[in-house]
Amino acid sequence: MSFNEGSQWAIKHLYGITKYPDDADHSTYFKSLLLCAAGDGELAPEKRAWVPGLAATIAGNKYGEMVKNYAADEDLLKVLQQSSRIFI
Repeated sequence: MSFNEGSQWAIKHLYGITKYPDDADHSTYFKSLLLCAAGDGELAPEKRAWVPGLAATIAGNKYGEMVKNYAADEDLLKVLQQSSRIFI
């Protein structure tokens, strides 16, 4: 099983999603997780460490690295508007 097949399986198994997200949707999802985790104004180290692991597992190291370096200081609604699947 390739990485892509494995990540598609994980997304289907964990979230019930049958259409694999595109790059913009992956980015939006992981950024949104961190923004919500930092909703109280502080991003705890445990939360900061968990999201990159999830990102690398279901979307690849590219997203794991992106999330590690993400400041989580953007407006959540603006980030969500970057997705082709979320309508606000």
